[in-house]
Amino acid sequence: MQRSAILLTLLVSGSVANPSALAAPESLPIHVRDFLSEHCVDCHDRAEQKGKVMLDFDKIDFSSPTSARLLEQVHRVLEKGEMPPKKKARPPHTQSQSLLAWLDTTLTSKVPPHTVTLRRLNRTEYANTLLNVFGFPYVIPPGFPADTESHGFSNVAEALAVSPPLLDAYSEAATSIADQVFPQPAPPPPPSETVIIPPSQLSRSAAYGPSSLVVDNRMRLALRGVFSETSSFGAKVSGRYRVRFKASAFKPETEEPLILKVTNKEFTIPTEGVVEHELMVTLHPGQGVSFSYANSPNRSVDANAPHDNFREDTLARMKKHPRLLAAWLPLHEPVPGDPNGAIKLKTFEAKGFELLKKAVADAYHAEFEKPDLDLSTATEENARRVIDAMLVDKNPTSFGGLALHHYIVPWVWKYYSEGPGLDIHSVEIEGPIETVENPRYGKARGLQTRLFGMTASKMDPAKHLPGALHKMLSKLFRRPPTPEEAERYMALVRDHQSEGHSLEDALHLAIRTAMVAPQFLYRGGTEATLSPYDLASRLAYFLTLRPPDDALLAAAADGSLSQPATLRAQAERLLGEKTSQDFVESFVRQWLNTRLIPEIMPDPTLGPFTPNTQKALMLEPELLFAELLRENRPISDLIDPDFLHTHSSVGRQMYGLLEMPLSSVKTPFAMSRISIPRGGRNGGILGQAGVMMATANGVDTQPVLRGKWVLENVLGDPPPPPPESVPAITPDTRGSKTIRDLMAAHTQEESCARCHLKIDPLGFALENFDAIGQWRETYPVAGSKKQKNGPPVDASGLLPDGTPIRGVVDLKKYILSDLKPFSRCLTEKLFIYSTGRVPDYAERKQLHVVADNAAKQNAGLRDLLLQLVSSECFRNL
Repeated sequence: MQRSAILLTLLVSGSVANPSALAAPESLPIHVRDFLSEHCVDCHDRAEQKGKVMLDFDKIDFSSPTSARLLEQVHRVLEKGEMPPKKKARPPHTQSQSLLAWLDTTLTSKVPPHTVTLRRLNRTEYANTLLNVFGFPYVIPPGFPADTESHGFSNVAEALAVSPPLLDAYSEAATSIADQVFPQPAPPPPPSETVIIPPSQLSRSAAYGPSSLVVDNRMRLALRGVFSETSSFGAKVSGRYRVRFKASAFKPETEEPLILKVTNKEFTIPTEGVVEHELMVTLHPGQGVSFSYANSPNRSVDANAPHDNFREDTLARMKKHPRLLAAWLPLHEPVPGDPNGAIKLKTFEAKGFELLKKAVADAYHAEFEKPDLDLSTATEENARRVIDAMLVDKNPTSFGGLALHHYIVPWVWKYYSEGPGLDIHSVEIEGPIETVENPRYGKARGLQTRLFGMTASKMDPAKHLPGALHKMLSKLFRRPPTPEEAERYMALVRDHQSEGHSLEDALHLAIRTAMVAPQFLYRGGTEATLSPYDLASRLAYFLTLRPPDDALLAAAADGSLSQPATLRAQAERLLGEKTSQDFVESFVRQWLNTRLIPEIMPDPTLGPFTPNTQKALMLEPELLFAELLRENRPISDLIDPDFLHTHSSVGRQMYGLLEMPLSSVKTPFAMSRISIPRGGRNGGILGQAGVMMATANGVDTQPVLRGKWVLENVLGDPPPPPPESVPAITPDTRGSKTIRDLMAAHTQEESCARCHLKIDPLGFALENFDAIGQWRETYPVAGSKKQKNGPPVDASGLLPDGTPIRGVVDLKKYILSDLKPFSRCLTEKLFIYSTGRVPDYAERKQLHVVADNAAKQNAGLRDLLLQLVSSECFRNL
């Protein structure tokens, strides 16, 4: 479908809610005009408009979204006492309360609910929906346009616009998937032919040496666990092919025959002589024939994680081939001061990982070829020393730090000269002898049955087509189609057939059309209250990132889902599903910004930062949130729990938990749950290294960024954007000024000072965490390549209400002393994420009731979420 046609379909089908016509402006009450005139318009008249706020007016259109936002802003700053500014005369309390009461009544009764566009599926929801409908994963291609974020989330309706490139991407995805449901007919089979595969086209290299090697015009296999393929041959059609090959043994160690596995059949190769074999194989387009030495005594070696018996296998090989050991010994030197006589590789001049490996390999080959190589040194004791040197872990906090990397290339290559091995002399493939069905056609029949209830070949259009299209549209639209929709698709199929196309082609068109229809790409509704099916979609995408399952759809069909008790019960059920982990990951990473961690390049002078570190830092807050949700632990545990989840190396490095064992390269990645005392610096979202790293840049801490993050994501009091005329703070690279000095100069600007009084104390309270979240007591010395202690960190500050704090411990206590702001913030974040829109004033009042009750009782996180789901505002459009 062309882009213009898709866009027309979206618009005609009502993908965007129509805003109500603007009403005539109404006059403000006299007491409101007098208050604004006396206390506000000096700074917010038409000429000044400080903070881009203009309050110099006598009439206002209450139906305008702009007016609603303005009145909400006035209510917020007046209620918090932020306006008028401290230096201005304070209005009498009775006047302020009178204006707040008028604003509350007006925003609740006169201002209409926020107009919300229907919410498009974001990338994750789109891919999950395709998996649910068709049963196979759809991999989002690299060029697929990214989602735009709003209010910290990638699923907010106002940011999920449909651009021309996105329309193209949707169209291409629809065609690609429809092609799998109705693939093109198989082409006629080509004539049978015989292809001769030279040994050079059977060899394939691997990271640590070849999996096979051409020697004397023969392909030699030596390692168990690897295979080589006919890289120059790929079947043109699905069929049966005849394979002939000649093979022989190379330097067998015993009288037992060698076993050669060709694709999926094994052949015995005698220890002497060349044998010829033939077999029939079934191949599909692009497939070749593979060869492997199935019973080789020598296993392939992974230098990152050698197999469990590597030490014993290597020792046995050195005993069997002393020359291999004797060639290694001259490349080693004693480890200084080691009482056990340990040795290590000598220092080579080569710089760079790959060049160093090549230098070691060249030196080893030179030693191995010496005619006077001293074999008397090849003792078992020396063999154990060399193996110990191979397995030295040079980076115990990371993966892939074994010295074995420098030994592996010559070690693997020598298998091909020392044996045992298998030689493939020749290979020829003939075919196709006969054709067989391509698996994609069997898969297509299964997809048709899944989508339509039967295959197209068995479908009688007059009898089956209405039901088939109803089933397909119900899956794609996540609800039964309306009679008008069903008739539209019936007409589409019939018209296409009347133009001379087959039923398969017409159904292909129906799939493509439905996949770019707003009923598939969007979710929501057109009424103030969601329909049961739209409510089912909201709940399912909220808690699973997937479309509603059969149980939810059944509750929607019988109308029971509209009852709060049923809705809550369904939410409980979904929280028990494994798919709820996707909700935890998605929400936490966006709420706490930890999704940014992979994009941050840490300063190497701050300490080790490995893939395991990154993985652990992202998992820690997710495991915390998941445990609170699963066990219904109190929401205060998000701030100050008595446990944390971390990785062993991260626990030692970031949190000073020295009792945690060091992990090794052989230890699988694992997170541990550690008990900690409450009231400390560790634990909770304000004591997790990943959150601290996400609010810095990997090099420097940024108190303003962290303070703003706390206001937005913990206290629910986001500051306004900075004035455009004020430049950002520039770090002092010479280190002559502390961050406090720079901030003090910056906040001399009157336009900056008010906001920084709120931001800076919160940001400085977290200054003991460096740019990757490690605890520190002092700042580093600027310009030093290694960490050197500089001036002490000063994490003290004075909050706007006069409360002094001295760091993160005091900040946690302050938040816990009145849990309402955090509870309100968390509830509103969950609301925005679950509904895809920002609450209006009336809805925010409902959410505050839910949040305040939760804070008063220190309710469990699960109870808070379920109370949100049961609320009226969750059920509204």
